[in-house]
Amino acid sequence: MADRNQKLIMSEYDPSHKVYWAVTEQFQKIRDISDITVKNYLIAGYHIQLNFIGSSLVDCLTPAFAHLSWKPSDQESSSQSSQPALTIFIWDAHSTNMAIPSLGISHADYWSAGQVANNCKDHIKVTIGTQPKVINILDFRSQQGIFWMESIHDFENYDISYERAAPLVRILLWWLERKQLFFLHAAAVGTSQSCILIVGDGGAGKSTTALACWHQGMNYISDDFCMVSLEPDPRVFSLYNTGKLSLNSQKLFERLDQPLPSFSFWDHEKAVLFTAQHTPERVMPSLPIKAILMPQIVDSHSSQLILASPTQGIRTLAPSTLRILTSLAGSRDWTFTSIGKLVKQLPVYQFKVGQDLKAVYQCVFDLLLS
Repeated sequence: MADRNQKLIMSEYDPSHKVYWAVTEQFQKIRDISDITVKNYLIAGYHIQLNFIGSSLVDCLTPAFAHLSWKPSDQESSSQSSQPALTIFIWDAHSTNMAIPSLGISHADYWSAGQVANNCKDHIKVTIGTQPKVINILDFRSQQGIFWMESIHDFENYDISYERAAPLVRILLWWLERKQLFFLHAAAVGTSQSCILIVGDGGAGKSTTALACWHQGMNYISDDFCMVSLEPDPRVFSLYNTGKLSLNSQKLFERLDQPLPSFSFWDHEKAVLFTAQHTPERVMPSLPIKAILMPQIVDSHSSQLILASPTQGIRTLAPSTLRILTSLAGSRDWTFTSIGKLVKQLPVYQFKVGQDLKAVYQCVFDLLLS
């Protein structure tokens, strides 16, 4: 059980603070009358604790984090170091019978990407989604976040399957940016020693390449979203163990000796699976980055690597990352600067992804061993 005496720090008045006050007031009411399910994870090396008020959202939001699950030992549990670096409180109005009251903010109080204006200090960040109603809050001062939604049934009634594939992405992104990590729209696979970062817009072949390599024995880090640090050397950190494939890409896998595992659900036009449910020993929390690949699916049997320039790397990596980052209310300037540094530290390759997925695997494997 979570510590029921834990306090959420209240903040000064502001549109974002006004939302914070309204939501935390409801939290204070329900935490003493509801069971709390606690899940601990090590994400990018940080102890992050999820506190579910009620159990309705646990099975929806936790499978993507399964590979990062962490259980402090008895000795660690009694020490200060076992305290979470970030705590996120999660609940829905329907199962707890505790709706959020009228927030009292207007359209003028919103910035882009659903972010509520913050005119005083930058220690609070708030976004509100309207269909369905989802609220994300992070208080950097207290190191506490809140994820609230109206009902678990919204997963069925609205197209928000991304919340299952990439749960809590806004709160995690905002918090990890303060730890000098930056967000990338990229996949990553590798050996036990290093990995390849696979970048490009939707449909370029990131997921096809990543899942082809994973399915044939490589370690898996990410398929879509990940975090990266530059110091002391470039390193990628896993957020989720999800993998996505379009129908067209799934047809390529039918040619392999072993079929792909069954998919868990659909996210837009892609089927989603959780790799940690099938090969937990090969889903890595982090690996050093050896090179950057820019895939392009071609109508050819063979695959080919072609050395590219850092400029080509920026042109491929930056647009999709910054577009997604804008929708998540992340830090565009910091990320763009970091991408520029990343492509100067690593070799960049164009990767012509052929129809033979065994050859795709071999190309990536040979590059990792070179």
